[in-house]
Amino acid sequence: LSDNLPHKRQEATLPESKSQDAIALLKQDHRTVQELFAQFEKASGDGRKEKRRDAIMKAAYELFLEEGYSNVSMTEIIRRSGGSLATAYALFESKQGLLRALIEQRTAMFHEAIEYTPVTSGPPEKALKKAAQQFMDIMLDPGTIAMLRIIVTESQNDVYFRESFKARS
Repeated sequence: LSDNLPHKRQEATLPESKSQDAIALLKQDHRTVQELFAQFEKASGDGRKEKRRDAIMKAAYELFLEEGYSNVSMTEIIRRSGGSLATAYALFESKQGLLRALIEQRTAMFHEAIEYTPVTSGPPEKALKKAAQQFMDIMLDPGTIAMLRIIVTESQNDVYFRESFKARS
């Protein structure tokens, strides 16, 4: 978020161990993008707070995809994830803060996937085709498409969300 926006920024940087896990997974050619995302999301942190955060984000992601962002309440997210509303609000401040954290998490996963360029002993065209296919697999992943729809819808409905999203892009 831009410094001039009156919102406390939620950092969505990935712990180094998760980044390394993602890179290791991407090097395994036999995995699909969906399997990579699923395993990457399962990678749990060491702390209780991080595990709670991951559980809330997982529940929110599932519910947003199943029912749509605007049709889901924080109470429903907590019902699915377990824990308390107080913890959720302490971690994310609002449902929109939770959405921002999910977007940042998915963006980080996307960047990890794109940054890994397969090294081949063959011609550069082969590596480029493989990288392009990996990019297309990510972009056509149903979860990616659903999150992009949520971003577009929320950007149309909420000027603050749109501006904060543009500031981070």
